[in-house]
Amino acid sequence: MNTQLQQNALVELVPVGNSAVGEELVVDNLVVQAAALMGVATHAVVSIKDAAVLVTFDGSAPASSGAGVLYAVGEREVWHQNRLAAAKFIEAVGGSDAVVRVEPMCFDPQ
Repeated sequence: MNTQLQQNALVELVPVGNSAVGEELVVDNLVVQAAALMGVATHAVVSIKDAAVLVTFDGSAPASSGAGVLYAVGEREVWHQNRLAAAKFIEAVGGSDAVVRVEPMCFDPQ
């Protein structure tokens, strides 16, 4: 294992600021994107609430007809800032708006 990889394996991601920091995107039948992460944030915890969403990461727009990666209610992942910046969200099925919670994270400075 290379030295850089060993060093990174010992580092943990921690929340930036308090629990009020973050963004909640209301996702309906129009494509939305998250705001860029600011400051020391390098990653974000992305949580799906209320309804499923479709997401694309390649610059194309997701479509409710099925274009994109499906994320179900309750899914929660850690994304690098570049993945978050590329992400475009749309509701997976008409009728119910989804909420995508984005919580900024950074490497623990210890």
